[in-house]
Amino acid sequence: MSLTGQVTAQAQVTQTAQGATDLAPSSVALNYSSPWQITSGVGANQADVSYQGQRTVPGGGNEDLDLAAGNLSTLGVAVTFAKIKLIMIEALGSNTGTLTIGGAPTNTFVGPFGGPTFTVVLPAGGVFTARAANAGWPVTAGTGDLLRITGANQVYKIVLIGTSA
Repeated sequence: MSLTGQVTAQAQVTQTAQGATDLAPSSVALNYSSPWQITSGVGANQADVSYQGQRTVPGGGNEDLDLAAGNLSTLGVAVTFAKIKLIMIEALGSNTGTLTIGGAPTNTFVGPFGGPTFTVVLPAGGVFTARAANAGWPVTAGTGDLLRITGANQVYKIVLIGTSA
């Protein structure tokens, strides 16, 4: 498979304020952009596999996405990650609870979380994004490949980009 594209973390805001002694409002603009231009491959700043989907956590409360088992698919092709370079997860605004990302009890994909029990909690409408475009986070089949998503009946969108080797 071949993969090309761009992922950008971006913020464009203007803050305006008027102090009690100011004759006119003051403002400051922030235009920040951090793009990753993806070329196909398995080296630094490259990727060759991706997964995207909208999923619902089962009523039991969690699901473990196995990043190395080939049970995720894109365009009908099984995807097996050796490294994850981008994780983007959005909890839908219509959710009634929170999503917790990370912290699988066994075979935990640690990635950006810093430890096997560390997690990120997203309220409805929340977005979590982490990028390691240069080196990526290793996925180790059988010992470090489960990305847990917890939140019974909560709906989320997920994008994973990485390499096959």
